[in-house]
Amino acid sequence: LLIAGDLTIPSTPLKTIHLSSSNPLCVEAHSSTSNNYVCIGYADKYVTLIDWTTEESIIGRVVTSAPVLSVRFLPNYTHLVLASGMNGSCHLIDFKLNQVVLNWRDHDSYVLDTRISPYTSKNIVQCVTVSRDKSCVISTLKQIDTTTSTDDSNNDTEKISPIQQKKTWKRTKLRSFFFENVVESAVFVSPTLMRCTEDLIIAERNNNNLIYCNIKKNTKNKLTTVTKPNVTTVKPSFYFYHRYQNFNCALTPSCNNIHSMYACVLPV
Repeated sequence: LLIAGDLTIPSTPLKTIHLSSSNPLCVEAHSSTSNNYVCIGYADKYVTLIDWTTEESIIGRVVTSAPVLSVRFLPNYTHLVLASGMNGSCHLIDFKLNQVVLNWRDHDSYVLDTRISPYTSKNIVQCVTVSRDKSCVISTLKQIDTTTSTDDSNNDTEKISPIQQKKTWKRTKLRSFFFENVVESAVFVSPTLMRCTEDLIIAERNNNNLIYCNIKKNTKNKLTTVTKPNVTTVKPSFYFYHRYQNFNCALTPSCNNIHSMYACVLPV
C-alpha cells in the first residue's frame, strides 16, 4: 500500500498483507474517506473484503462461480460489492451476511468490466457489464422489502401473526448494446455535464474511438470511415479520436471529463 498523492514510490511498502495463495485479478478501494475497505477478486473464484488498517484485516470472503475479473462497491454502501467473472456471470455480494444475495448471467464470455452509475439512488442502482462477447448490458438493481408471515393456517383460531421483514435485491435488465469488437470498458456520464444527449460511453477493442450510447432511446453513434488506410473519422461532437487502442475509460471526480487508457502496438 502506497501513500495517496505521493508521486515518489517508497523503497519498501507501508504494509504487506498476505490474503490468498491465488492470483488477484482485480481490486477496488471504497470511495468513502470514512473507511479503509478494499475489495479484491481472485483467480480461485473468491472475493475478499479487507480493512487494511486493522490487525485482523479480512472482513469477509465469499466464493463465486468463476474467476473474478471485476469488483465494484455499490454507492452509499460499505458492504455491498458487485463482482463479475470469466463465465459471463455477475454476483451481488453482501459482506454483512458474507454471501451472494443476487446473481445472473447475460453474457456468453468473460465479463471484462462492471460499472455502477453515480447518478442513482441508494435503493435503485444502475449498472453496466461489458464482455468479450462484443456486448454490454445495462441493468437496475432494486432493494425491496419482502414480508413473510408465520401464522399457522391449520389453526382455526384467528391470531395476530408475527411479521418478519427482510430486504432483498431484484435485478431488471434494461438494455443491451452490441458492437463489432470486444467491449473493454464503459462509463456512465451526465448528458448535462458532458454537453451531449447520450448517457453511456463505450470503449471497444481495435477501435480508437469512444462510442456514445443513449440507453433510453436505444441508440449509438456509428463510425464513418474515409479512404485513407487505417484511419477512422468520427463526428467530433460525439467521438474522440486517438492513435492508440482504448482499453479503459473513467470519469474524473468532477464528472465532466473522461480519463482514457490506451495501448500502442509498435511494428517489429
